[in-house]
Amino acid sequence: MFRQIAEYLATRSDAIYKVLKTRVESTPEGPNIYMEVSIVFGFNILTALREFKDKIRKEIEKLTTMNVKRYYNCSKSYLYAREKKEKRGGINMSFIVAIDGPAGTGKGTITKLISKKS
Repeated sequence: MFRQIAEYLATRSDAIYKVLKTRVESTPEGPNIYMEVSIVFGFNILTALREFKDKIRKEIEKLTTMNVKRYYNCSKSYLYAREKKEKRGGINMSFIVAIDGPAGTGKGTITKLISKKS
């Protein structure tokens, strides 16, 4: 149920593209929630995660009357989306590219180069 709440809130957020993984651990004090999300390029990662965390916590506590003990979220991918100028069949085409990998492998450099070309 927590994943469905998170996915719904992700569709309502401009900064969060989608929820990748959700793990819930039940404790007597309340659930511990771990969530991995994809963030859309152009949004501040920390701000997006903090706002999403606050929305998730508020909705879960409101809908389930359970106090969320701990909530961890992290961004596992940063998505670059752009609209293509040409239309196919009257529909604007767009591309979403996920760049994922370990620290220091040039993800930021690639993202900057791609954004300059568009």
